[in-house]
Amino acid sequence: NSVLHTLGINAFQDCETLTTINIPETLENISNSAFRECSALTTVTFTNANTLKSIGEYTFYDCTSLNGIVLGDNLETIGQYAFYRCESLEEIIIPAKITTIEGSTFHYCSSLKKVEIANNSQLTDIEDYSFASCPKLALFVIRCTTPPNRYSRTFNYTPTSTCILQVPAGYKEIYEQKWSMFDNIVEL
Repeated sequence: NSVLHTLGINAFQDCETLTTINIPETLENISNSAFRECSALTTVTFTNANTLKSIGEYTFYDCTSLNGIVLGDNLETIGQYAFYRCESLEEIIIPAKITTIEGSTFHYCSSLKKVEIANNSQLTDIEDYSFASCPKLALFVIRCTTPPNRYSRTFNYTPTSTCILQVPAGYKEIYEQKWSMFDNIVEL
């Protein structure tokens, strides 16, 4: 029967023995650094992920054991450095209401293999270092018919020469022009 709407700044920061947390369905906002450096945190479970609207800056920063999280359809913002150095995270689906993936959001996610941008995405910008230093990234699925702006260092030190970029049917040529750092662009 929780009535919690916001998880405050630094709420669980440096809780080194916290391994799992259940987020109540009333939660709408997770503030900056709420779980920062919770190195043993492996699982975040939402009673209803669709009530969550924002994840603040540095929220899961350096949560090196976090291996999975499901982001709900109503999520609108993910702050910069939110998942920085989440070394065990292997896959992430970016909800459709996200318009910007801020700088260094998934920087140093060394186990990240797959990124998927949801159907009907409103994504317009992917900022510098958003997916930098993700050496295992093998598949980037994007369903935007208008390629989002990507910055010059969005994918720094990430193997875009071997990673497959999947784009909507009929839009391969425009992605080849605007996302030329990917050598393997295929249509969905």
